[in-house]
Amino acid sequence: MGVIDAKTQREMVDVYVVPELDDFASADFNKVDSIINRGEIAGKLHRKELDSLASYLATFKQKQPKLMSLIKPDSLIVDEITTRGIAEKYKRFITARFGILPGKYFSVSELEEGIRRVYGTQYFYRVHYEFETTPLQKRRLVIYAEEKPRGFLGVNLHYDSEKRAAMLLNATFRDLFIPSSRISLTANISENPGFQVYFFKYLGRKRRLTAGMQFNNDAFDVPIYVEGDISRLYKYNYTSYEINTRYTITNDSRVSIGALLERTSIKPKVLNNFDFNRWLLKNKQLYASFELNNINRRYFPSKGINLLARYEFNFDLLFDVTLADSLESFNSGSMFNKTFGSVKFRMDYYQPLLQNKKISLHVSSHAGLTLGENFTLVKEFLAGGVFTAYSYLIPFEGFNELEYSSLQLITGGAGVQWEFLPDFFVEPRLNVLISADYIEDFVNTQIEEEFVLGYGLQVGYASIIGPIVINVSSNTYNKKVRSFFNVGYRFRF
Repeated sequence: MGVIDAKTQREMVDVYVVPELDDFASADFNKVDSIINRGEIAGKLHRKELDSLASYLATFKQKQPKLMSLIKPDSLIVDEITTRGIAEKYKRFITARFGILPGKYFSVSELEEGIRRVYGTQYFYRVHYEFETTPLQKRRLVIYAEEKPRGFLGVNLHYDSEKRAAMLLNATFRDLFIPSSRISLTANISENPGFQVYFFKYLGRKRRLTAGMQFNNDAFDVPIYVEGDISRLYKYNYTSYEINTRYTITNDSRVSIGALLERTSIKPKVLNNFDFNRWLLKNKQLYASFELNNINRRYFPSKGINLLARYEFNFDLLFDVTLADSLESFNSGSMFNKTFGSVKFRMDYYQPLLQNKKISLHVSSHAGLTLGENFTLVKEFLAGGVFTAYSYLIPFEGFNELEYSSLQLITGGAGVQWEFLPDFFVEPRLNVLISADYIEDFVNTQIEEEFVLGYGLQVGYASIIGPIVINVSSNTYNKKVRSFFNVGYRFRF
């Protein structure tokens, strides 16, 4: 049958090319190059016929084939999504957090990411899923979750070389008095105590919109450095009252708007005749921000991006300074602008360099910019340290926490993180810092005058009590070697 078909097809072709292959056998797989060469020789003998055929075919309008999108081999699709063992009020909330829709393809990794997001709400102990076939032969995704108690208490011990020892106490309650709400109270018991209360309520059936309020009170020491050495030490006491509303765009991103009332009190820890007894600053603030966070771990992530862009409008600034030599207060409102804007930007990006995600590229960029003129030093941005605990603090490899200050700061850096043992990480880092008094100085001033290079090595362990970090670094600004050690979770981080 095959021979007859071959004869019929041979009579129908325009050009029939027959290479000389009599001296080859069907098992001569090791003679591929020679066989191809015989085919090229035979084809050249029919070159004119082939060119003529090509010219003839070119006179016809070719119909563009419709391209079909390929489906990844690990993609899945379901016709229905349902929940079991979950209270009715949480069903829409969970399915929205999963981010998977019936009739749309998704991968196993996307499904596992949805579980991580649901678990991250802290509403459930365990979250798992299964697939089943309905009586109508439809594919169904079933989501299970075990609900946590409405309230829980947490205790954690912390120590680091900057803020010393502390005990953190946390109490979190959901649906307390008000349905679809959560309130969290955190106390930092230490030499510099702090307290935070955060309340918010979900709005809407899908719980993408929240309205909340927050109270912060924190005390900490701020050193003033001269040529890399501490020359003076001040006690900061910061209090803020905030109301905000946030809308979740996707499971990984949200926009926020809010209003703040801030009060900052600064006192020298050691008085002298050339200093002040107290510097008190009060101001109001309106802000808008965008956040994107899809990193796979809170500490030592190996994949994803954590991004924040925020604009702040500060107004009704009031300064009250008490001088040490006269002990008289005066209102210095005429010395500084009472309204000004500021822009804050933070980005940390992690990209695995190997499929097992043991080695990842870490790229970071941070910026704090003040818009306007005549500002108080209290509103400066501070660079240094490993963690980002406050909105005005920019981490920088090479400086101690709060060591470098400026009204305008831009940093960028890169490192390679290696998980050399399970939960053990090492990362060499290199970053640069550019500072200025005014934004236009970035253009008008020689960059090398305000340019700092920082570099260091960090070793970390993701323990059950929080991150353990050892960091050693230096910089080209004062060439001092800095070291940092941390055990456990920090307050407001």
